[in-house]
Amino acid sequence: MRATLIAFIVLVASACSPSNVIEKGLTPPERAVIRGAIDDISRRDDESLTKKMVPELATKISPVLGQMQQLMPTPPLEVSLAKANWTIGGDTRNLDAIYQVHGKSGWAMVEATTQTSQGRTLLTGIYVKPTATDPRQLNSFSLAQAGAVQWAMLAAMVAAFAVTIAALVRIWRSGLFPRRWLWTIGAIIGLMTLRMNWSTGEFSFQPVSFQLFSVSVSKDPVYAPWMLGVSLPLFALIALLRRRGKAVEHA
Repeated sequence: MRATLIAFIVLVASACSPSNVIEKGLTPPERAVIRGAIDDISRRDDESLTKKMVPELATKISPVLGQMQQLMPTPPLEVSLAKANWTIGGDTRNLDAIYQVHGKSGWAMVEATTQTSQGRTLLTGIYVKPTATDPRQLNSFSLAQAGAVQWAMLAAMVAAFAVTIAALVRIWRSGLFPRRWLWTIGAIIGLMTLRMNWSTGEFSFQPVSFQLFSVSVSKDPVYAPWMLGVSLPLFALIALLRRRGKAVEHA
């Protein structure tokens, strides 16, 4: 049972969870500025760091550069991108990127924002937060620590997914649905979404939303908690009930 649930979660996660933006999505100047700034903080090189920042940020960072250096792991550093988002307006591009940094003394997350305008990329913000372990291990998914709420959510997700698959099979094999493609589209869409934070067991409800196959699993960025979602497979249920109703009529 446990192995089946794990396989189910992995399948849904691979199909539905949003992908982290790969580092190739950043421009070379953006990568150079952020990675250079991380090295500057690690070396406490105020002069080099100042050249990479807008003036108003430089006046704020310089007085606390020593404290930021203490928050950074001890070199040599391994730096990798965890998440990135950007917006483009006119000739200006704004980037918000989160990097995970590993050194001899541990781990840290670095969030940096940049602005590219008139061919020049500068830092507009940078923040360092040490973490106790590899950020990918934070808020891990563990069935061993699951409580009644987590198991109930998993059961609801398995049920919703199973109803969807059963409805699809009956739509295509029963001969009772003349517009099978329309029924299929309706069956794979779940309406409304109940979401649960796996780490805390907290729920949130989205009355206006839909999900493919009525379930979702996401963890974005890598250090965030796993979020599970289940929706009502309304049209799938209607398809199953219609099948049973027809069976009664022909009996």
